[in-house]
Parts: sequence; C-alpha cells; structure tokens
Amino acid sequence: MATRNPQSDSAGTFDDQSLSRYDLLLAAVPVPLVAGVAAAVSSSLPAVSGLGLGSALSMLFVLYGLFLDAPTV
Repeated sequence: MATRNPQSDSAGTFDDQSLSRYDLLLAAVPVPLVAGVAAAVSSSLPAVSGLGLGSALSMLFVLYGLFLDAPTV
C-alpha cells in the first residue's frame, strides 16, 4: 500500500504553497492572445492581425520570464 509523503514536492501537494510571480506570468501568457482574437471578432480588424498582435505581446511575456527575470535556484 502506498503512503503519502508530506515532504514531497510532487504536483499533488498544495499545503502552504502560494503563487509565485512565475506562476502569474505563465497564467498571463494567453491573455493577450485571447484579447487579440476578441478585438478582431468584435471589430473590422482581420483575425490574422488580432492574433498576430496578441502573439507578439505574449512573446514579450515569455521573453521577459526567460531572459530578463529568469528563475533562480
């Protein structure tokens, strides 16, 4: 029978953990994509332009997280 290890860092353990800025950054990556598509659908802007602008903003979030404020150990 398997036992639970309270000291484990597995994905199933959520005791006394809070969101880090990298968690929030990861959650923020799809927001510009959705906003770009929503702007394209609600206006006369072509869908390709809205998605392109949204992906460029999402790419800035990813580049910031990888190179400007990279996680440390």
